[in-house]
Amino acid sequence: MNETSSSEETELYQIEPQVYLVDDHNDLRESMTFMLESLGLTVHSYPNGHEFLLDLPPAACGCAIVDYQMDGLSGIDVLRQLRERKSPLTVIILTAHGDVPLAVESMRLGAFHFLQKGGKEDQIIQCVKDAIQIARQESSRNWELTQVDTQLQNLSKRENQVLEHVIRGETSRNIADYLGISVKTVDAHRSNVMKKLEVNNTAELIHKVVRFRHDTSEE
Repeated sequence: MNETSSSEETELYQIEPQVYLVDDHNDLRESMTFMLESLGLTVHSYPNGHEFLLDLPPAACGCAIVDYQMDGLSGIDVLRQLRERKSPLTVIILTAHGDVPLAVESMRLGAFHFLQKGGKEDQIIQCVKDAIQIARQESSRNWELTQVDTQLQNLSKRENQVLEHVIRGETSRNIADYLGISVKTVDAHRSNVMKKLEVNNTAELIHKVVRFRHDTSEE
């Protein structure tokens, strides 16, 4: 990852979560947009899934409220494509009728919630607030992962070698013998690694790197 792309991604992950409303009924879009904007949320409205997916930034942060039954792409189709893109959006599926199999399929694909149209306004608002909170947490997590990824890529080849041995719990003497360098040089590399990863001690260093690898292996 180069410096420019890293900076751009960091800016994207730090933006305030927004709402993406996808429904082919104009009246519903207008009423829901008004309701959500009254909460201080930024709402982007789309009449179909195709336009939504074309317009959606890769690292868009926030909540997508998607109608299940639309011409062209259904809500489930949109949800599948979002998951294929590994989009961080939190997704709420809207439907005119309660449908247990649909609800199960939505949840299986990672939908945050399944709402029936015509429900109580306070329930819809609370659901969206909860989804936005999840989106904020995910945005913060992605931003942190991007930072650590950049820090790791800034390590030199030798620093990476020392880091791998440190993570295994090896002493400076063992690392020095294995790499054919002095203990003083190993300690200097370890110190540089800790500065670049912004940690105060070896325990923090190991925890930060192991956690990063665990979190990124799940994606």
